[in-house]
Amino acid sequence: MKAKILRSIFLPNIPSASGIEIINHEIYIIGDDSQFLFHIDLDGNIIDKLPLSNNATDSRIAKPDKPDYEAITFVNLNNEAFLLVIGSGSIKFKRENAKLINLITKEIHSIVLSEFYRLLKKTMPIEDQQAFNIEGLSSDNTNLYFAQRGNITGHQMIFKLRIDEFFYFCNDKIGIPKITTYTFNLPKVKGVCFGISGCCFDNESKQMLFCASAETTHNTYDDGDILGSIIGFIDLQKDIDKDMKLVVLHEKGKPYTRKIESLSIIKKASSTNYTLLAVCDNDDGSSILLELQLIW
Repeated sequence: MKAKILRSIFLPNIPSASGIEIINHEIYIIGDDSQFLFHIDLDGNIIDKLPLSNNATDSRIAKPDKPDYEAITFVNLNNEAFLLVIGSGSIKFKRENAKLINLITKEIHSIVLSEFYRLLKKTMPIEDQQAFNIEGLSSDNTNLYFAQRGNITGHQMIFKLRIDEFFYFCNDKIGIPKITTYTFNLPKVKGVCFGISGCCFDNESKQMLFCASAETTHNTYDDGDILGSIIGFIDLQKDIDKDMKLVVLHEKGKPYTRKIESLSIIKKASSTNYTLLAVCDNDDGSSILLELQLIW
């Protein structure tokens, strides 16, 4: 598998990009300490921005107070288009919230994820519960996939459940969703584990694309230096560790040392030739938009 950076676009006015979703070539970005959902064009220009709270300002939210919105995906509910934005869950209550955004009316519904995240934790070993950190979210026509970043314990996890069961439980407190957990491992660089940081589902191939980075931190709160980033494919119907496809991203012959936070498919030239858009957080109030070619 090969990956090539086609373009790198500086986004000075989008802070801490953490999630990207593309719907019919419309590009949406969230930031983990931003108060807006950004709608941009292919050159990174902001078309519109939607406040995620009533008192939203352009200021970044202080780290101890931020909702830590880390992931975003499209969901179809009753034939209406929505974006689901979720907090990481890495701090109880404060980061256990979500926003459901109607793309037509722009109406925003708030969802508390505390009870749902407790369900996810029950499927995990104790050591993984302590490092709970959801950084990826994707969907197909039926299911949601939540990705647990395993850079601390080394265990990457995907939680799969039906979309309707998720909303019944979170909104109406009806039923307990059936959760399927997939666990897999990623390599290390200089003794540091790669940790999944974003994912998207390819409905045609029924495979999941993901990005991951190796970050020199010992917890889910502090940032660290990035030693490298990878992009991979997994098929949840197969032996993930055995059949996984991985590629290390390079720039000018050296490993790419920005943290790729999220990725989404913008175009497929064939079943093995993808054009992706990805976002990176610069940790300084700005972000990077990457256009990537992936061939496997």
